[in-house]
Amino acid sequence: MNEAITLEGVSFIKNAQAVLEDIYLQVPFGEFLVIIGPNGGGKSSLLKIIAGLQAPTRGTVSLFNRPVSENIGTIGYVPQNISVNTDFPVTVLDVVLMGRVGSGSFFSRYSEADYAIAEEALHTLDMWEKRYRKIGELSGGERQRVFIARALAGKPKLLLFDEPTASIDAGGQKTFHDILAGLKKKMTIVVVSHDMSLLFKGVDRVAFVNRKLHLHDTSALNPQLQEGVSCSDGCIACPVEMINKVENFIQNKEEQ
Repeated sequence: MNEAITLEGVSFIKNAQAVLEDIYLQVPFGEFLVIIGPNGGGKSSLLKIIAGLQAPTRGTVSLFNRPVSENIGTIGYVPQNISVNTDFPVTVLDVVLMGRVGSGSFFSRYSEADYAIAEEALHTLDMWEKRYRKIGELSGGERQRVFIARALAGKPKLLLFDEPTASIDAGGQKTFHDILAGLKKKMTIVVVSHDMSLLFKGVDRVAFVNRKLHLHDTSALNPQLQEGVSCSDGCIACPVEMINKVENFIQNKEEQ
């Protein structure tokens, strides 16, 4: 099987505290994996290790059967907090073209191919009509779409998100879910999220991370779990309550 991500015995220690412990994970190409867990449980650290932004204390990480350092150009990474100077007069198109910097356009004019790729990414995120808008004029959800488009402009094979819906309203979250469903056909997607509705939007597997990792197919979780976490009026329960219920559900299954 063509593995997009392979982690073997990965541990991470920070300030003499174990953040991650003995993580084994294989993610095949084309899979949609959601990582959930409590705050401080190591989710973001795990994502950064996969992205090559921090090294594990122990263990090995490979992407597409090669070291992470040889695969940087295949990764699109959208962090949780992107610092933006909203007064800086940069347009949506300018920001997305920054995703082409690694293609050989640095300190040179962008090529026609770069512009075509940026256009494709903006169309994918339904932001092409706002390509000349200043980034500071957009809503939080619109800016998030632009940053995703910037990641897509790098033509990644692996797309990593850290809390991508944190600044998006309910309508924007649905659009985001639909976008991910379309992207899944072209690449591997890993999302760290408190948005539990993602578990029911075409996700293949869910990893619960609280220092250690527990992995399950969503097909085994959905029927009972969705019934247990939905509110009486059809809404989704709060993230903390949801995470607790998912953890309890997984632990109960493992004890059976």
